[in-house]
This record gives sequence, C-alpha cells and structure tokens, in this order.
Amino acid sequence: MLLDYLGIALNGVKHRKRRTLLTVIGVVIGVLAIVSLVSIGQGLQDSLQRQAEAAGSDAILISASGGSERDTVNLFDADDTQAVRATRGVEAAAPNLFGGVRSEYQGEQAFLNVRAGPLDREKLIYDIDSLELLEGRLLRSSDTGSAMVVRNVAENSFDKEVRLGTRLEMANESYTVVGIVERGLATGTRSVYLTEEEGREVLGRGDGFGSIVAKASGNISQVEERIQRNLRDSREVEEDEEDFNTVTFVGILESFNSQISQVQGLLLGLGGISVAVGAVGIMNTMYTSVTQRTHEIGVMKAIGASRRQILTVFLFEAGLIGAVGGLLGAMLGTGLSTVAARIISDSVGLEFSAFVGPSLFAGGALFGFVVGSVAGTLPARKASKLPPAEALDE
Repeated sequence: MLLDYLGIALNGVKHRKRRTLLTVIGVVIGVLAIVSLVSIGQGLQDSLQRQAEAAGSDAILISASGGSERDTVNLFDADDTQAVRATRGVEAAAPNLFGGVRSEYQGEQAFLNVRAGPLDREKLIYDIDSLELLEGRLLRSSDTGSAMVVRNVAENSFDKEVRLGTRLEMANESYTVVGIVERGLATGTRSVYLTEEEGREVLGRGDGFGSIVAKASGNISQVEERIQRNLRDSREVEEDEEDFNTVTFVGILESFNSQISQVQGLLLGLGGISVAVGAVGIMNTMYTSVTQRTHEIGVMKAIGASRRQILTVFLFEAGLIGAVGGLLGAMLGTGLSTVAARIISDSVGLEFSAFVGPSLFAGGALFGFVVGSVAGTLPARKASKLPPAEALDE
C-alpha cells in the first residue's frame, strides 16, 4: 500500500517538474543553513572536547594580569611559583613564557609563537600540550641555539618545509631545529619551544613568567580556589583585586560550548525562517496541485478511494517534495561546512573538521519530509473533502 501511495506521489511530482523544482529549492536553502551550522558546531565541539581530554581535566592555567590598579602585567616570580606548588591538591606546577616573535627561514619571514620554561619542570607543559615527538628529539636543559617546532610550523608557516638541522632566525639569533612535534592541544598553532634562557632573550623578557600551569588532583574547583588564596597571600593582594586569572580546561570547554550554543541558536532561528518560507512554498504548490487534479480526485473517489486514502496520497506528495529538498540541503550543507571548517581552521589555528555522518543525511531527509507533510496537511484535507460528483464535473 505504501508503495502505491509513493508511486502516485511520484507521478504527481513528475507532471509538475518546474513548479516542484522551485518549491524544492526553498526547502534546500533552509535545510542547507541548518545542517551546515549543526555540522560545524558539532565538529568544533568534538574538537574542543578531544583537546580538553588530551590536555587533561586536571590542568589549571594561571595567567598574570595587570590587576585593578595596574597598567602593566605583574609577572609571576619564584615565590609565586612555589606558592602554587605548595598548594594542597597540586601535584606539579611549571612556570612558562609565551609570546609572539617575527621569525625568518631561508629568506622568508613569518610570525611564530615562542614557548619557553625551565626544562626540569617543562615536561608538565609538554604533557598538557599533548606533544608527540615526530622527528628528532626533545629539548634538553643543556641545549644552546636549539629549537623544537610543531608540525604546523614545519609544514605550513613557510613556503619551504622546515626540516631537522635547518636554522630559524629569531631576534637576530639563529636556532637549529632539533625536534618536530605534533601538538594535541591547538594543533594549528605556530609554536616554537625554546629553553628558558633563550626564550627570555628572544622575547626580550627579564625575570618573571607570564603564566603557570598546574596539575591538580581531587576536586579541581577546590584546588583552584586554594591556588587563588595562596597567590593572593604571595602577591599581597585582596580578593576581587587579583592581578592574576585562573582557568581550568574544563571551564574553557564549558565556556566555548555555551558560546557556540548561543550562536547556533541564533543562526538556527534564521535557518528556521528559511524552512518556514519553503513550507509556505510547498503549501502553495499543493493547493495548486489539488486545483489542477480535481477531476483525477473525482475518479479516485468514484472507484472507491476513501477520504483517508486521498489525504494520504497528497500528504505523501508534499512529504516527498520536502524529503528531496531536505536530502539535497543536507548534502550541500555538509559540503559547505567541510569547506568552511577548513577555512576557519587555517584562520584561527584550531584544527577541526566538520561533523559529517549518515545521521545528518537521514535527519535532513526526515526533517524535510515532516515539514512537507505538515505544510501539505491543509491542501490534502481539501482534496479529501471534495464531493465526487462535483470533482468529476471539473
């Protein structure tokens, strides 16, 4: 029986190709917008989730700031680092330097991010960045004139690939590349790792560190509060006047997810308007179809078709139009989101891919079918209520 309904619906659509095509386009635009947003949003959330898991849910980042009455950043010193390490629940803590610098490689310049710190504790930063050694070796505390780069720097920062043993120029000094690593956290960043002393020279920094990374055990929120309390004592500042900020990777993830959800909600609303316009188009097409097929409806009723069967035929036809538009919209939406994700990844340095799966295509087709069926309800009811004799006279 369902195949019969489908056959009649296909036949009806086939005889009004141009009008059906225009109606389908309206549905395609709405579903395309919704699917592309869902695909990008889900892909970004999945990427952030993976990177947060790679960094560890037990990591706390403490950053120096200017405070309420300071115009310049008040860097961390050795006492601050020790205060963090002495905090109950902190397993390890490592200060580090971070900053941007213009670099040169074989005559070509690029802006790179330098990360440096004391190597006796630097292993913690390596763990949090989720570094995987691809070529060469990790930096040693005894290294001089050496650098370690992430794969994105080696492959994408310059026209010529940065290889082991080649030299990077930074701040009028030359550094030999001794290792190439993959960074699990923010893989798209252009990071270069140096020893603490050489990092200070390149960044032009004196004593002090811009941030401290801590690894916590137990309740991370409570450990974060203890760190804040100890740092206030160490830096002699009052509560709400702190010249530092603390954040957990779990908190970063929750903040990103919240912001993504808000943006998605707004844009999905705009996509919903496009779908509503498509639904109105389906309704208009189906009203026209009922008017043009009045005699056909009379014949079906004359040979015994019930009102429910007539209703089902036209609902199937409206749903079919919506399903075709939904499927095409899902296909185009995933294609668009894949391209957009690549552009966003290259632009902001966050490697992620759009979510693409059978559920998107099935969901797009099903969503389109439901929209079409709902939009075709009134025209289908009109067709089912036509008196047989009156319909045959048309």
